[in-house]
Formats: sequence, structure tokens, C-alpha cells
Amino acid sequence: MPEQTRAARPSETSATATFPVGVAGPPADDLPDSPSDGPPLPEIHITPKSGWPTLNLSELWKCRDLIGQLTLRNIRVRYKQTVLGVLWAIIQPVLTMVAFVYAYAPASDGKFPNSVFVLSGLVPWFFFQTAVSTAANSVIGSEGLVTKVYFPRLAIPFASVAAALVDLGVSFVVLLALMLWYGILPGAEMVLLPLAAVLLTLAAVGIGTLIAALTVSYRDFRHAVTVLLWIWLLATPVIYLNQQSSAAEPTSAAAASSDEHSDQQSSPTEGHGSSNAQRVTRGEWLARLNPMTVPIEFFRAATLSTPISASRVLISFLVNGALCLAGLYYFRHVEDSFADVI
Repeated sequence: MPEQTRAARPSETSATATFPVGVAGPPADDLPDSPSDGPPLPEIHITPKSGWPTLNLSELWKCRDLIGQLTLRNIRVRYKQTVLGVLWAIIQPVLTMVAFVYAYAPASDGKFPNSVFVLSGLVPWFFFQTAVSTAANSVIGSEGLVTKVYFPRLAIPFASVAAALVDLGVSFVVLLALMLWYGILPGAEMVLLPLAAVLLTLAAVGIGTLIAALTVSYRDFRHAVTVLLWIWLLATPVIYLNQQSSAAEPTSAAAASSDEHSDQQSSPTEGHGSSNAQRVTRGEWLARLNPMTVPIEFFRAATLSTPISASRVLISFLVNGALCLAGLYYFRHVEDSFADVI
């Protein structure tokens, strides 16, 4: 029998289709509704953001598992196919300590053996150096992730700093063993060690994220960061005691002695003393401008109970905290272009 069709009624819209007799059509729910049925659909306007973006740290907290996996990956890759493995976290500061002690004769206060004094400065410094150098190349090294999957890009340098914290813990155990070898017991100031680690982490995150963002656009920073860190090491009181304030005291004593015996001293000596005072003042300003001066001294004070004023520590927290925020905001500001220029 030929197929029969039913004609569309005049009341039906143009969306009504014809079907063979005996064949069921689509359910009534699948048919398009009239525009007047139901509430109106909301309109969504997508516009580019203007100004500086927010840090959106809650997004990072949601991706904490990703940061943990990236941290484990960095640790495995760093010591993969190596003979000594994690022992490099011990060998590097120990060999550098031996070189400084026997070749450069570091200037300490004489209360501690030179090896203990130098290692107490090298342990936090190598954490900072490792964190900054690995964070600087972390975004470029994760090109496959950045260009294919969306996730908070700050997770990449954060994972590099977290991996460096593992090295800090391993090398601190060596420092503690060396202290016990010389009969130096940790004092009550050891409770300040977590605060010292937080201060070091603030400095590492701020500098690391800033250089990581700059390295994506300017690849010269990959090579410049190595030279910069070694120059920075010499400008930081790692292997010597920051004695700017104490160095001014002998100058004042010498000036008083020269007033008492002015008949026996000549004018060239006075000129030499004034140049020393100027040199001390210049060195003091350089130490104040260095954001790593107080973190190193604070770590040394927590381990060896060396004196340090609370005001300097508080100012260092403010300075390194502002530096950290500046690095994070700049990273957030340019991270949208990473996939295009990496």
C-alpha cells in the first residue's frame, strides 16, 4: 500500500514535519517551544579585562594537587640518571664551604668555627639560588603544558620553589650535624627557624616569579640569572659577618685617641680615617638595599643564636613581602601571552 501522509493543519507552525502513517514522530518535549514560553534567556557579555589582574590565590589552592605533582616531577627530574642523586643537595654547599674556608679565610666573629659559620650562611643561600634559577626556567621548560592545557601558570614557579625547600631541609640536617660535631647545641632561638624559612621563601618567590615572567619574553635572562646570582652572593653576608655598625666603633675610638694625642699625629692619618668612615657608610647602604642580607642573618641567628634586631627582621618582612607581591602581580599581568610567545 502506498504511504499516506497527513497534511499540516493551518494552526501548526512551519517547524511541523510530516511522517508516514504508523510511524511515531519525535516526543513533544523535543519540539521547539515558541519564543513566548518560559523566562527569557540571560545575555552574557564577554569583554577583556582592563588594568592589573587579581592574584586569585583561591584558584591556586584548588590546584594544590597539581602543584604537589609538579613538585615531585621537579625533584625526580633534577636527580634522574645521576650517580649521587639527592646527595648533590649536600655536596654542593659542603664543597663550597670547604673552598671558602681554606681559600678565602672568611671573617667571622670568632665565636664559632669558620666551617660552621660559613655553612650557616651557605645553606639558606643555596636554597635561594636553586629556587630562583629553577623558577626562572620553569615556564619555558613546561612549554607542552602551557600551550595545551589551561591551569594557573603560577603553579609552575611555585612548584620549583617547593622543590628547593626539600634541598633546604636536607642541607640543614648537614648543618645541624656539623654543629653537634663541634659541640654547638641549638639554642631557644631555633623556634624562629620557621619564620626564617618563610622570609627566605618570600624572597625566592618574588624574584623567581619575576624572572620567570621576564624569561618568557626575553630569553637573555636565562643566561644573565647565573651571573647575577654569583655576584649577588658576594654582595650578601654569606661568608662574612655584617659588621658595618661595629666597624664604625673603632673609627670613633681612633678619632677620640687622635684628639688626645693630636700633637703626635699628622693630617694624612686623619684623612685616611675619614675615607674609612665613608667606605663603611657606603657598605652599610649597600647592605640595607640588599633584600637577602637580613634573611641570611635571620637564618644564622635562628641556628647559631647570633644577635639581630627585631626591627630589621620586621622591615625585611615588609620589603620582601612587597617584592613578592610585585613579582606575582607582574606574572599574572603577562601570563595570558605565554602560550603565544613561549
